Amino acid sequence: MSESELKSDQDEETPSKATQAPADQGSPATTAKPKAKAKRKPRASTSKVAAVDESVEAVADEVVKESKESMEASPAATSPAQASQPDPEEQRRQDNARLRRIGGLHFAATMAALTLWGAGQTWAVASGLTIALIASLGTSLIAGFALASMAHEWGHFSGARLAGAVSPVLPNPVRLFFMFNFDMKANSNDQFLSMSIGGPTANWLLVLLTAILIPIGTPQGALLMATVTGIAVNVSLFEVPVIMRTRESHDPGRELADQLASPGLQTLPGVIVGAMVWLALA
Repeated sequence: MSESELKSDQDEETPSKATQAPADQGSPATTAKPKAKAKRKPRASTSKVAAVDESVEAVADEVVKESKESMEASPAATSPAQASQPDPEEQRRQDNARLRRIGGLHFAATMAALTLWGAGQTWAVASGLTIALIASLGTSLIAGFALASMAHEWGHFSGARLAGAVSPVLPNPVRLFFMFNFDMKANSNDQFLSMSIGGPTANWLLVLLTAILIPIGTPQGALLMATVTGIAVNVSLFEVPVIMRTRESHDPGRELADQLASPGLQTLPGVIVGAMVWLALA
């Protein structure tokens, strides 16, 4: 091979090596391609995130749609606030059940009081024994107190219910006779007056029935009559002033509190009237 040909071959090989060297050294021409790929990767990840977001939104919309359909299809589905509210029908049912239970107890107590009084009087009259007389007078006091207390409470309750007052029956009677709660805030002044008037009215009605139905010519009958009369007097002396003042002030709570705090003997007038009735009849 001639020298000129050899030189030309070297010249041809030199450019190829020059082009290979930058490729090995990471020339700008070769590094631009990875940069282009790096720019395309975020676009691919962004599109994937967007697709995931769309799928999540679609699933959420489907869940909300199914929840709404299930709530509409279920009539028993209620909010927590609605669930906490008492059912008026259930309250009425419970109130009637309590009224029947307490009414049964008071009816049994009434029959027991009358039977106890009658048995004591029969024993005293038939035997003539002093112990029988003392026992029969004791049963007359017990029967008179029980009958007057139950009549008074049922009079209050009847007055409240006739006026449409909020007066739920208690689950169990308090102190044997108190049977309902009168809501001072929920009820009006007229409803309070109706409730208050019912108590003394029932006591005086009991006095009238005792005079008609009970043989008051005996010591036992006379003491029974004296007991219910004395209680009616004390009830009237306590409640009539409250009723009269409440008509003017329209503040039953204050008038009742003032009457309870007022000084003076609350039972002495009834005791005096009762003793007078017993002495007059016996």
